Amino acid sequence: MERTQQIERVASRAAGILPAEVASPICRQDAGSTFDRLARPYRWLEYAAFGRGLLRCRFDLLPWLADAKRVLTVGEGDGRFVAELVRRFPKLQVDCVEASAAMIARAEARLPAGATVTFHHADARELDFPKAEFDAVVTCFFLDCFSEKTLADLMPRMAASVRPEGQWLVAEFGQPSRGWPAWHARGCLAVMYFFFRLATRLEARRLPDWELEMARLNFACSDRMTRRWDLMAATRWKVARINSQNSG
Repeated sequence: MERTQQIERVASRAAGILPAEVASPICRQDAGSTFDRLARPYRWLEYAAFGRGLLRCRFDLLPWLADAKRVLTVGEGDGRFVAELVRRFPKLQVDCVEASAAMIARAEARLPAGATVTFHHADARELDFPKAEFDAVVTCFFLDCFSEKTLADLMPRMAASVRPEGQWLVAEFGQPSRGWPAWHARGCLAVMYFFFRLATRLEARRLPDWELEMARLNFACSDRMTRRWDLMAATRWKVARINSQNSG
């Protein structure tokens, strides 16, 4: 109970970060998320399929957040990333958007005492994201859930919330182009999409080309760390700068 009260007080202090309609700790969500039923076994399903590969890939992003003061995570899931984030950087202010109330409950339980984290129970596709508020936006195995059509609408709105000198950090699956890594990735992704479409009515049927959308938004990848034969990667994206000496 004490931890829950702490989270509520922290959420109240941070309520001005997102627009009023999404600023409360638990926002309107008329229908339960299809991920609610997976909240309890999700970690163990992940470990069974990928070992600790996905967790390590998420944690590969952490050093890039050492200088951030305000961070937005979208599709946080069961909170293992944000819990480690605020343990390493206890002064950080974090907002987490998550569509599953059950995932939020598990994430809240993982937070260390005094963490400045606000959870927003909402579908990211329906949010009006604030403009230039965050030093970093973080998405961990979230963009793969959507079609390219949805990402073409969602990603520009998320990108607008990053400050001009900020960054977008992504932990995500990839599809190598040749050899054993390509066959390995195709098999893993096929099984994964089949399972999640049955269990959660996932929108995406295949891995979307979210990197193409990043390029359209003028973001360039400055750092990349891959794992498990390039099946997954932690990447760091910043707004590309035009070299004025070469622009004439």
